Amino acid sequence: MVHPAVHLRFLFSENQPAQVFQALLQAARDMKGLTLEEEDVDTLRFGAAFRTPACGWIDEIEILVKEGERADAAVVEARSHCTNVCCGWCGPCRCLFGWFHMYSDNGKNTEHLRVLADATHLAFEEVLVEKKGIALYSQQRSR
Repeated sequence: MVHPAVHLRFLFSENQPAQVFQALLQAARDMKGLTLEEEDVDTLRFGAAFRTPACGWIDEIEILVKEGERADAAVVEARSHCTNVCCGWCGPCRCLFGWFHMYSDNGKNTEHLRVLADATHLAFEEVLVEKKGIALYSQQRSR
């Protein structure tokens, strides 16, 4: 069984990795439904859990910021995946249908990552690295 997952790469030109990391970290702190679970300023990495507002489905997010090919650029490796865990009202129903493991993320994994990147208010390009399961992905975009 493969849960829906997406791996995006955001290329931030003319921005230092530490600056991009701080902007993403602040965006994560401000994002409704997102809870930071771990952060490491030294390695420019953080993890978070996103809980959907209606039902409480949990998606996990991992962000790693590193230097780009140019000195004034940053690369963000952004991953989001569905955990198939629901803490809300639909949780008890999930066990009744647990045998049926094929489900879509309805594009939410990509949306979580894009909302974070957009919230930095910095210019970036987006590249799809990989998607697994029934993860919906719409056309690449840049800001």
